[in-house]
Amino acid sequence: VVQPSWVDSRKCTRPISTDKKLRMVTSLSVMFTYLQQHEWEGAPTHMLIYEEDRPQRIKKRPRPLPQSVFEQLQAHAHDLPPYARNLVEILSVAGLRAKDGLHLSENCLEYDATGDPRLHWYNHKMKRDGRPLPVTTSVAEAIQRQRELIQDVSDHFGKRYLFRTPWGLYKFARFCYHLNQLAEKVPILGADQQIYHFKPHEFRHMVGTSMINNGMGIADVMAYLDHMSPEMTLRYAEIDDDKLKQQFKALVLSGQAVGGAALKALKEQLEKGDESELDWVISNLRKLSLPWGQCLHHAKANKCSYGQNACFTKDNGPCHKLVTTPEHAPVIIATMEDLKKSKQIADEQGWEMYANDLSSQISGMEHVLDELQLPANQRSKNRGGVK
Repeated sequence: VVQPSWVDSRKCTRPISTDKKLRMVTSLSVMFTYLQQHEWEGAPTHMLIYEEDRPQRIKKRPRPLPQSVFEQLQAHAHDLPPYARNLVEILSVAGLRAKDGLHLSENCLEYDATGDPRLHWYNHKMKRDGRPLPVTTSVAEAIQRQRELIQDVSDHFGKRYLFRTPWGLYKFARFCYHLNQLAEKVPILGADQQIYHFKPHEFRHMVGTSMINNGMGIADVMAYLDHMSPEMTLRYAEIDDDKLKQQFKALVLSGQAVGGAALKALKEQLEKGDESELDWVISNLRKLSLPWGQCLHHAKANKCSYGQNACFTKDNGPCHKLVTTPEHAPVIIATMEDLKKSKQIADEQGWEMYANDLSSQISGMEHVLDELQLPANQRSKNRGGVK
């Protein structure tokens, strides 16, 4: 596990990623636990692998499809096979995972009372129906074109899949092949002027970061993409922070910004290549925002040692630094419902400590929701009231 690489049977040296090391250590831990539980002869008599022995997983940042690459793809989309062209149109607007897009039903489209199209889909990662998504007329047209392509194709699975073929379902690998075949043919070039290698999940990242960059709230983006946790959505906001940082830096260096001695000092630091204060400015603008409100923990203070899991439990109830208003109630309710499902599983499995922790979080959320239901003149200011 401490080695950076390994040599296979063909004498080829292969690197060992952090994720690979984590899987190796986890597998060992599971094996040792199994041996101990079943009292195998020679099984370890005490714990051999501790939590601190596990390599820390590197958080991967979202990698949206670059706008210049997407524009090249759009310009040559007519050269894609029909299945791939229609799927690109859907993914680039709805932001679905490729697996979810490939498993869309033939009857996935409906229209609301105003005549606007809505897309019905299934979230395979969360194993639940996703929220109906508002989509563009171009997506509706792509779905209609795809329906026409499959009207004479047998329904092998009895699911009326929109992307079925005479040989089964249109495959993820085939979709990747069609995208990268086009990239080589055109060619479609990335920022490094090399042929771009497409990964379908980049369409989802592109939609998420575009929403953030255009001012959509974290709670709304989380609901649209049907993320498992607010933390995932907040990683999209980090991309926006980079964009904001570069824009603010350019503004300061141009001399067009006005801000007295503090801004003058910041400009001098940037000219010397020191971005430490700039990083703090951007952090102060963004990082204190939470899906269920705002945190009053000062951005220049030490990092909160409790994290977002304690927002509703730190002070034997909601943390006194948590500020939330009625508009955040839907996110709190959705999060609480997920926690209740997790608690039910924990209770069934006998995981007492985990169940107690979840129970505390649920109680804290219920307490906040009760406060948010009060009239404005009876709510405190940190609940959007006037007291």
